Formats: sequence, C-alpha cells, structure tokens
Amino acid sequence: MKTLRAISALLLLFYTASCSDDEFTRSTVNQSVKVEPIKIEVRESCSNFSPPPVDILLLVDNSFSPQFLQVDLRAALQSLVVSAANLPDYRIYIAPLIPPSGETEGDLISFQLVTNNPSNVPTSANVVGINQVNLSFPTLNFSTERGFIRAAEILEKNLGTVFRKNAFTMVVTLSNGDDNDEEFLPSSGQMVPSQPRFSDVHKPRLLEVKNELAALQFRYISVVNHFSEQNCSTNIRFAGHRYRRMSSEIYQSQSLSDAQGSHPDSYDLCQGDLGKIFKDLAATIDSFQKGHTYHYWPVQIAENEGDLNFDPDKLQVYRQRPSGSQQSIASGAVDGFTYEGFKSNHNIRLDPLGSLISPAEKYTGFFIKLNGNAKVEFPDCVVVRTEDFDKFYGYIVLPNEPDPSTLEVYIKGEVVDKKGVNRWEYLGFKESQNVLVVSRSDLSSKTPGIFRTGYVIKLFGNAIYNDGAKVEVFYKSQPIN
Repeated sequence: MKTLRAISALLLLFYTASCSDDEFTRSTVNQSVKVEPIKIEVRESCSNFSPPPVDILLLVDNSFSPQFLQVDLRAALQSLVVSAANLPDYRIYIAPLIPPSGETEGDLISFQLVTNNPSNVPTSANVVGINQVNLSFPTLNFSTERGFIRAAEILEKNLGTVFRKNAFTMVVTLSNGDDNDEEFLPSSGQMVPSQPRFSDVHKPRLLEVKNELAALQFRYISVVNHFSEQNCSTNIRFAGHRYRRMSSEIYQSQSLSDAQGSHPDSYDLCQGDLGKIFKDLAATIDSFQKGHTYHYWPVQIAENEGDLNFDPDKLQVYRQRPSGSQQSIASGAVDGFTYEGFKSNHNIRLDPLGSLISPAEKYTGFFIKLNGNAKVEFPDCVVVRTEDFDKFYGYIVLPNEPDPSTLEVYIKGEVVDKKGVNRWEYLGFKESQNVLVVSRSDLSSKTPGIFRTGYVIKLFGNAIYNDGAKVEVFYKSQPIN
C-alpha cells in the first residue's frame, strides 16, 4: 500500500514539472464578432407645385347707387391681399367698372395696382399700398353698363405687359346691376340687352384673351345680386343674371372642379357680406397651384459615384396618394421605373420647366427614371425602399493574439473545420485587412471594403458569412515567452 502511494506521488510530481505556469493561468477567451445586419432604408419624398404669377382685375361698380359698398369693400379687399401675400408674385389691378369721362374702355388712367413685386411692373402702373387704395371712383349715372366689353378691352390692350402670359388671370366684377350691352331692334324700335352678343361676341372674346395670355387658368368672378331686386336691399338695382351666366360658362369651359355651390365663380351680393365673399375668393387664389410632373426621382443624394451604398437590384418604389394609400411601381421601361445610376446636377422635373418663380429641381446623386404612367404628379409622394448589397465576409479579425493551436471557430452556431473546402486558416497580425470578399467563390477583395487591424483568420467556402450572422471564436491567448 505504501508502495502504491509512493508511485502516485512520483507521477503527480512529474506531471506538475512538465507543465508551465502559463498553461494553468491562461483562460479560454470567447470572442464574439459583431456583424451588422443588412441596412434597409425607406425614404418618402413628395412632389411639389409652383405658386404661379397671379393677375387680378377688380372692376368696381361706380354707377349712381353703390356707395354703400365702399367701406365693406376696403376691408374685404384687405383680406384678399392678405391671402395673395402667400404667393411670390401677385398683381391686383383696381379700376372703375364704367370708364370715367375722358377714358376709353381699355385705358389705364384710373387704375391702381397693389402688388408684392413692384420692381416687375410696367412703369405706367400706379402702384399703391393697400391702405392707399382709393375706392371713391367718379360716380356715373349711366344707363349702359358694358361690363364684358370693359373687361375684354382692358385685357386686350395690355396683353403680355400689365397682364402677363402663363399666369393665373382673374377678372372680378363687383356690380349692383347687370351687363346691359344693348342693340337696336327695328321690330320694336328700342335698345334692348343683346342676348346673341353674349354667346357670339362676349364669351368668345374673353376666351380668346385666355388663349392669347396662355393663362394657366382664366376666371370670370362676379359679385352680383343672384335673384330679383325684391329679394335684396333697395340699393341693388337689378339681378346680375348675365354676369352670373358668364362666370359659370367661363368656368365650365375649362373643366374646372373647385367651385362651391350651384353658380360657379359667382357670389350673391345680397346673401353674404363682402368680407365673407372675399374670403371665398381668397380660397380660390389659394387653389392656384401648377402641379409638377416628374420623370426622374432621386434615390440617394451623393457627391460622387463612389458613394453608392445600396443595391440597385433590390430597389422597391411606391406611389403614395394624399389619402395615405400606396401603389407599387414595378421595375420596367414601360409604365415602370428603371435605375439610371449617378447623375450630376440633374433636373428631375418634366413640367413645368424651370423659371424665376419655380426654379428647376436639380440634384446630384443616384436616380431612377419614371416611365409612362409611372410618372409622378403633384400632390402624390414617392416612397423608395433601398437595401444594402449582400456583403460576404472572408475574414475574422481578433483584437488579441490567440494561440493558434487553441482556436475554435463557430459561425451561425456551427463549428468550422480547420481542413477541407469550408475551412479556416490563421494568418497572424495584419495592419489593415479588408474583411470583405466578392463572393464565396471569388475571394478577391470587395470594393469599397471594410478594413480592420488585428489578428486575422481567413475563411473559405461556406465558412464565408453574410450580414447579420453570429460569429464566435474560442481561444487561449498566446503563451508568454
């Protein structure tokens, strides 16, 4: 028994002597390598509109009986100007409905102009501030009120100068009577309002002015008594049936759809105060928007082609309506999108072309082209989903030097062998190692790369891993010499 104990003691002494102190003190390191998931971004951006130039001709009744309008009109006009102030370029011309003595229909002598862009008006214009507007026009007891001719001749004589092309043009006629352009009927021997001239002369003439101006919209607004004088103040002479009809027919000729009520663009002077009426007019001005049409859309704003950080093959594009509903836009050259790559200072807008009021929308970066019915128009938005390239990691970089004989590599929970096709190989310390390779079959460095400094393990075959993979390395530190 004593002999057996002696042999055991000798064996323990031999084993202890054969092991270094470092072998006992070194512990196994569990090194987890953080691998970021594939980067996915969803960006929403919306189409735009141009607030166009707006030209308003306000014709104020100056026949014998509208004096009661003047105080209310001043306050109402101020509310109109406040609304127009949201536009970058507006002109409101104020003139008497009936030309004063010595003026012809189209003269500008009695005009007053309120504008927020006085540097851009004809030198002959009488520019005044809203508080300087004089509404006390010479009062005339004329039996003939040629409102349509007055508006048409003012516009015709000042086409493209006072009243600009490619603008929203609005005539506002404020009258306590009706247009009564007359003609002589031999059968009765009397002068009577000319109904045929309404359809054959006045309406076509105003629409021709619209065409000459290339107006984005042309509105003939009437503020008149809608019914009979019995239903209104004694200050109102006649119902403005012809004015009301002109407003409706000019409106309908343009297939517009923003008017309220049964009499488009005509307001009943007897049923509402001028303040309310002019607030409604202001709402009409607010709707003057030239919606943009786009045939390109930026995917990523960048300074140069080397900044690409998404995979074009994974792009997903959606059209989003103001209601919040989304419609997928498929990839394709017909009614779909195509990836166009990098462009510098590129205008994405198809219509309208750039101008001082609405400069071109230019960007530098990576773009898609919107083809056919995929073109986007105001007020729709575009949602673009980008996803990063699939990255292949061919290397693991450790911060501390391992003992290669103790290395164990696990990827996605599976052990990686040291031999075979799907293996690992220890390379030692590298100052700047690109950890990305092109693919599992192409081990050349991927550009742009991800560079690390440390102790490098090279991977082969299926051991090469992707974004989001779980990577663990177990090892003991290198023995101290």
